[in-house]
Amino acid sequence: FKYTPNQSGGYTQSTVSADFGRPGEIAIDGAGNLYVGDGSRGIVYKETFNPTTGGYTQTSLFNSSNSAAGAAFGVAVDTAGDIFIANTGGVIFKETPNGPGGYIETRLLNIGGNVTSIAVDGAANLYVADAGTGQLYKLTPSNGTYTQTTVISGYSNLNGVSVDSAGTVYASTTSSSSVLRAAPQADGSYPLPTVV
Repeated sequence: FKYTPNQSGGYTQSTVSADFGRPGEIAIDGAGNLYVGDGSRGIVYKETFNPTTGGYTQTSLFNSSNSAAGAAFGVAVDTAGDIFIANTGGVIFKETPNGPGGYIETRLLNIGGNVTSIAVDGAANLYVADAGTGQLYKLTPSNGTYTQTTVISGYSNLNGVSVDSAGTVYASTTSSSSVLRAAPQADGSYPLPTVV
């Protein structure tokens, strides 16, 4: 669903699409296009926004069965329009825009585990939550590879992950029904998270 602010201070609900199996994460780019990870189908859909009609056109952007085992749950988009996809096999992909409606797919790395959520910050650092091991990692790009840093550990069933402009990381955990917050130190390390 989409909720649009109205003049009364409330929101007007509209349906973007009802054609999903088990939708997971949603990301949005600067043009208002949506990217939805469908875990049961292993597909990431793009919902292209039409500013004239206010509607959306659905296309299949990524299919796990064509790339690697694991359902595509996590999806994030950066300011350049690159889409990052994490599947439950621990594989992370990048979809780089290439001409009208086209993308170049790159397999970035395989961290293993059961990755269910991914976020990206303004410096192209990735943050991935592993629901199986209870770890949340920061992946820093460096000369074509990534350096892995543990942000949060010891919490089972980590799911949603988000990062703000200051680099503070937030994650939800269904095991304790809480949201965790981890702010980076001056040396780039992360202390024990606090509950929001």
